[in-house]
Amino acid sequence: MSLTADLIERLEQEIPSYNVRPLSLNDFEALCVAEGIITFEHTMPARGWYFVIKGVPFIVINKHLSPGHKTFIGFHEYFHHKYHPGGHLYYKTLAMENKIELQASVMAAIAIIPTAGLALDLIGGESVPEKYNIPIHLAEFRLMVHRVYERWD
Repeated sequence: MSLTADLIERLEQEIPSYNVRPLSLNDFEALCVAEGIITFEHTMPARGWYFVIKGVPFIVINKHLSPGHKTFIGFHEYFHHKYHPGGHLYYKTLAMENKIELQASVMAAIAIIPTAGLALDLIGGESVPEKYNIPIHLAEFRLMVHRVYERWD
């Protein structure tokens, strides 16, 4: 699946409120329950991890992250489950050179910071990292995605 506006539009149809309002950890957990994914938080060197054992999918999120960062990581791993099955994937850093990691990060960034909300934040001078409780590098990544997404319209 390519990283295009078509994929974002597909997600907008599949996930209630995707790219409409900031999705939360509760939204992530509800999607995981519907998909039969077991989720939990744990101390680990990676920020997130998706794996399957005996046909049962798991998502682990590093418990030491901020709530907004946990939400991003949860959705990043969830999108691996939906669109990149068959592997054990873990999230350490934004891997811009790896297509599947980039794709999962773009989908997760839009999940936690919808396009219209980001545009209003930028107009109003809102601090994106503070508002969404995410690290600066994720806010900068979301701004980059926004610039690319604008070109798709």
